[in-house]
Amino acid sequence: MLRSRFAIIITAIVIVALAGGAIYLNANLHNTKETMAFIESRIGPTGFVDWDQTICVESIDDIGWFKKKDNWYIQFGKLRLEFSPRNLRDKDFLAQAQRIGIDVRGNLEEENLRFYWHDEEIQEWVAS
Repeated sequence: MLRSRFAIIITAIVIVALAGGAIYLNANLHNTKETMAFIESRIGPTGFVDWDQTICVESIDDIGWFKKKDNWYIQFGKLRLEFSPRNLRDKDFLAQAQRIGIDVRGNLEEENLRFYWHDEEIQEWVAS
């Protein structure tokens, strides 16, 4: 009986710790550069590895983009990346996006952009 109570308490502590970690992670990934750096930390010698399902991207099907007002957004699993016109003119920003496999193609002035992840086109989603 004591063992089962102890196991239940330990399980509850682990669940609370994981939930707290997820909240902390989301609170601290409040800008796209930091979020891309986090994604980049998950790239290993064999490619992108989401070993603990923090991001929840297994394939291109888990990634989509949409435009809202003046900005474009890429939903990268659980994470959202914001691409403003200013960011899309910043070579360092675009280089960081390419390091995580995202390539932006098209004409920014005409607002005709397409997004690619490892040379596969990311599908446009309905804005949420």
